[in-house]
Amino acid sequence: MPDESKEFTPITTQEAFDAASAPRLQRERATAIKPYADYDDIKRERDTLRTDKDNLAAQLADANGKIKRYETASVKTRIAHDKGLPYEMADRLAGETEEEISADADRLVKIIGATHEPAPPLADPEMKRPGGLEGHLQDLANRLNM
Repeated sequence: MPDESKEFTPITTQEAFDAASAPRLQRERATAIKPYADYDDIKRERDTLRTDKDNLAAQLADANGKIKRYETASVKTRIAHDKGLPYEMADRLAGETEEEISADADRLVKIIGATHEPAPPLADPEMKRPGGLEGHLQDLANRLNM
């Protein structure tokens, strides 16, 4: 129930209207702003994510470039070996695709000739004893039985 001791006074000036409506407007503004209170945090997080995305894109481009260089070096080495070129000549081969590198290797073989000699095996294929500790123990037992 409204307080009957107060008398109604009509608002006749803009200042009186502003003073009477100010608390109501403040409540409405607070209610309207409340859902957007974390806007600055979201904006900072978005900026951080954009920076991270740019950094990751640069890292990905760098990694893809390294992979391409390694793959090209591997192809050049394999082609040089297959064509009979020395290992040292592999990095001198030119081309972007395997066909271009192979054609360049063929031209280089015509100029300098194939000088590739098969490499000796890394281990003696005739060796029948197992490697590691078992092999050493077998050798010791064989020497003891002389």
